[in-house]
Amino acid sequence: MKRLYRIVIALALILAVCGILCGRILLAPETDLDPVEVNHILQCAEQYIEDPENPDISMPEGDYILFDRNGTTVYVSGDPVAAATASSPVEALKAGYPSSPIHSGEKFLGTLVLTKNRETQLRENKFRILRVLIVMFTLTSLVMIAYLIYVKVRIVDPFREMEAFAGRVAAGDLELPLKKEKDELFGAFSTSFDLMREELRASREREEELKRKERELVASLSHDLKTPITGIKLVCELLSVKLQDADTLEKIKRIEERTEQMELLVSDLLTSSIEDLKELKVVGTDVSASELHSLIRKHDDKKRVKETPCPECLINIDLQRMDQVIGNILSNSYKYAGTTIEAEYTIIEDMLELKLRDFGPGVDPEELPRLTDRYFRGEAASAGSNPGSGLGLYIARNLMERMGGNLLCSNAEPGLLVTLLIPLSR
Repeated sequence: MKRLYRIVIALALILAVCGILCGRILLAPETDLDPVEVNHILQCAEQYIEDPENPDISMPEGDYILFDRNGTTVYVSGDPVAAATASSPVEALKAGYPSSPIHSGEKFLGTLVLTKNRETQLRENKFRILRVLIVMFTLTSLVMIAYLIYVKVRIVDPFREMEAFAGRVAAGDLELPLKKEKDELFGAFSTSFDLMREELRASREREEELKRKERELVASLSHDLKTPITGIKLVCELLSVKLQDADTLEKIKRIEERTEQMELLVSDLLTSSIEDLKELKVVGTDVSASELHSLIRKHDDKKRVKETPCPECLINIDLQRMDQVIGNILSNSYKYAGTTIEAEYTIIEDMLELKLRDFGPGVDPEELPRLTDRYFRGEAASAGSNPGSGLGLYIARNLMERMGGNLLCSNAEPGLLVTLLIPLSR
């Protein structure tokens, strides 16, 4: 900022000097010849006209013209332009120059014309002022141009650089540092901005590391929980075979149902964490569309699904992942609707459309767009007694997208309609 102040002070000094020069010119004293000098010129002029060849006669300096009695110019001193203007005493009188007759006694010798009067002085002053103004304007313009260039390079450009830097930081780009030049005016600001970027980047890296560790922990715990859950299921199956007491068998059945629900939740958590860790593999293969019928029968334990005939065509899917998708959808329908389910197949362009509709209460229209969001559970689902993690439809949609298809949810009035768009083989 000190350099900026110095430039402003220098500009003010230049304008002040130019003003002083103009004032001195305007207030300069008149340079008209006084009467003593005029008398001296008249005496010398009288001698010069009577004997112009006399070498001893020396005409004094000044601004004047000598005319003889015939009006012919015999001597010019000073401005030659005035001599061209005042070519005769009459012309000199018309031009406004003062004149005086030259006598020797009673004899008229000629005329003395003074070419330095008030008008010529003012005219010369005007020319001087004009020259000073031109010089002042030129210098001021050069200084202003230099100042504007300095402002652009030192102030405007750094501000634009910081503005662009702030935009990049706001957009999440924390890698590119802020360009800093030596001795720039905003060096402290640039350094602070760059320190902020470094701190934000370090904070983001710490956050990503914490998230990665969290996902690894969830994946590890989910995987470890599968072993005891499998053991509980095996024990329940064994007890169901060996025990005959009806009351005990009913309790064992409830334990087995709860164990299956826990297994599904753990499977969802494991799938979600692996997907976050970019380890979930989806490999599409060409299979018959009838495989979808087999998957639906596999997960329709309560025999609630009513299917329309499946078209004979080939679809490109990961059979294992599609098994997860259909299992999650039917499990949600069992849990929240508890009604029959309609399955309808339709070929639309390069997709096989599978619509799975239940006849339950459906979903609040405001919650419908978020139904496939991660960990989202509607108010009705959260208030009920059915356990859940909000991952089933999220995982199903994610798997469908990775297989090149899609999953859409809508209310069917009554019920919820889940539409699977499955890519056909090419």
